[in-house]
Amino acid sequence: MMILASSTCDNSTLRFVQDDVGFYYVNFMHKNVIFEIPNINSILKNGRRAPATSFILFRNILQTCITAMDLRIERHTLSRHACNIWNDLKRINPSLVDLFRTIARDAAQRFYSTSLRIINVNLPIIKYQEKDAHTSPLVGQSIDQDEPALQSLLNDLFPAIDF
Repeated sequence: MMILASSTCDNSTLRFVQDDVGFYYVNFMHKNVIFEIPNINSILKNGRRAPATSFILFRNILQTCITAMDLRIERHTLSRHACNIWNDLKRINPSLVDLFRTIARDAAQRFYSTSLRIINVNLPIIKYQEKDAHTSPLVGQSIDQDEPALQSLLNDLFPAIDF
């Protein structure tokens, strides 16, 4: 087994390892639990909630592995372990991190494409009195000129959704 990442917090060391066949495991003191990479369908089985981000998916699977080993680790310690291992994996095995990002993105796209979502965008209403048509700030502008800026804002707010 090859150690891909390791994290030591509160006197406990977790290791993220890979065997010769390509399976991933979480290791703690010679106990190994298989780390199962989810598929899109298993992610979408959480009901009406939106799918988690790639890191949260990783953290949830890590938590499942720790529970299977009967370890009692506090939530903040688990989060530190997950963060340390995730950061190591980004350096050592970026293809695994990219796989999680792809799965999370695809699950979000499928979730939002099959469910009707109403997005409430509150835009301020600007009232003005037009004294002179030549000095009005809105003369000559159309709504279409604001569309790229609005599109950019929506893409920043909802990166997993293509508008």
